Amino acid sequence: MNVGNRIRLLSVIGVAAMVILVAIVTHYISLVKTEVDLATDNVVPTYQVLLKMQKGFQSARRGLVGHVAEQDAGRMAAVRTQFDSDMATVSAALVEYEKMVVDDKDRNLFAVAKKSVEKWQEGIPAVFRESDAMNKVEALRIVREQTAPQAEEVFKNIEAMSDYYDQIAKKIQADVDNDFAQLVQIAIGTAIVLAILAFVLGEFITRSITRPLGALRDMVTLVAKDYNFTRRATGISKDEVGQTQNS
Repeated sequence: MNVGNRIRLLSVIGVAAMVILVAIVTHYISLVKTEVDLATDNVVPTYQVLLKMQKGFQSARRGLVGHVAEQDAGRMAAVRTQFDSDMATVSAALVEYEKMVVDDKDRNLFAVAKKSVEKWQEGIPAVFRESDAMNKVEALRIVREQTAPQAEEVFKNIEAMSDYYDQIAKKIQADVDNDFAQLVQIAIGTAIVLAILAFVLGEFITRSITRPLGALRDMVTLVAKDYNFTRRATGISKDEVGQTQNS
């Protein structure tokens, strides 16, 4: 192999090392991107749906109690209208959440929460009926004994869904941190190995060039001293240096 090809080989080795390193980095970046996409496409929107569900239910619960406390028929009608709007928000959030469940556990948590909301709604007509009839004491009794305890169940179930997504978010963060840590470790390790390999091969190629040149230099020095032009250098290579030695 001539000198030019050896130098080209060294360049090819350097390029190959960079390609390998870039491929490894790209692979781990794709893993991180998958985790980040899961968070942005599912976890974050689900948090928003849960927040909407919770706020809607809180407002509906307050509206129910406010209706019982109100004495004016006009204001009672306005409270009822707002209550219906809040429950429509809760129902829409439940439908939206059902489309976003990620696994069986999430689906089970959703089913329990939905059932608790439906059970809470079972007592609502009686409360409004008694409240509209100005039987406020009876309406308050139904709220205290039936809807209030069930409302606590609804809040608990919504909180359970939120806690589960907290766990998912933490797992995603842990996976991202782990992927980045592995990326750094492997990138550093690969870079060190490739650097050592490049150094060894570069040293081998460099010596394959400089050793014949050294032999040629020694021969020329001896010829200059004793004018013995029959001398020949040992370890002659077949590249341009060797051709020069033979000339």
